[in-house]
Amino acid sequence: MAVKVLLDALNSVRTVRKLPVLSLDSRESKCSRLHSQHMALNGQISHDQFPTDVCVPYHYAAENVGFDPGSAPNAVIVLHNLMMREGPCAPASCSGPTYEQHAHYLNILNPKYRHVGIGIVVKRGATWLTEDFTT
Repeated sequence: MAVKVLLDALNSVRTVRKLPVLSLDSRESKCSRLHSQHMALNGQISHDQFPTDVCVPYHYAAENVGFDPGSAPNAVIVLHNLMMREGPCAPASCSGPTYEQHAHYLNILNPKYRHVGIGIVVKRGATWLTEDFTT
């Protein structure tokens, strides 16, 4: 249920901006879930396995990860809203550290991504999230 809630939220913000909707890739979602399990076991968010943990063929890929002390599905909406609040960066200054401050938002709204893997793990009442975007 939390996966559908998040997919609907992702596609809602994309639709408003007239971007292609994302299709949920069930094969990639299994790998995204493995990454969320990895983070939960280590107790910290990380990109330490990206892009090798993207287990489907792709031309472009990006990854959003997050943690919320609450349980899904509410936690995935909290994380989604936090990522969207990063907002866009000025095109002239969107590189390096500036890009990193806006990367979640930019990944969600990147028109070249057409597929997403969503991995959600709840451990001890906390939610770990991985979103893998591919095209």
